[in-house]
Amino acid sequence: MAPLLFNGCRSGEIFAIDLRCGNQGKGWKATHLFHDSAVTSVRILQDEQCLMASDMAGKTKLWGLRTTKCIKQYEGHVNEYAYVPLHVHEEEGILMAVGQDCYMKIWSLHDARLLRTIPSPYPASKADIPSVAFSSRLGDSRGAPGLLMAVGQDLYCYSYS
Repeated sequence: MAPLLFNGCRSGEIFAIDLRCGNQGKGWKATHLFHDSAVTSVRILQDEQCLMASDMAGKTKLWGLRTTKCIKQYEGHVNEYAYVPLHVHEEEGILMAVGQDCYMKIWSLHDARLLRTIPSPYPASKADIPSVAFSSRLGDSRGAPGLLMAVGQDLYCYSYS
């Protein structure tokens, strides 16, 4: 709801630009958060009180935007150089990311516990990092939750049961 634009930088800084301020010199950065490495993914959660971010050191953190402090850290993500997006599904309470090791990891949003690790059907390589999408209603409006994983020319479906 707030007119803020969040940006993750190679320096590890995440900042929000208040779009109401325009280019009026000082004060155009509304929020500052800091990772130890280049930020690769930033997601605002629905309540706009928290921000999820990951970096090239494999760190994935949930930040409180009011306190500008790390609330939770999600362990086990592998990344050293690639843009690998985070997928947050608040309805199901999960965070998902595929790392450079080509493993899809699923964490609980609530307690940062690693719930599941899904290996790629292909051997790990820079060219074949899987792309993933999660749906709470895979197939149709009454469908069960599931995960789609694309690797190369192949598509794999994993049911959420």
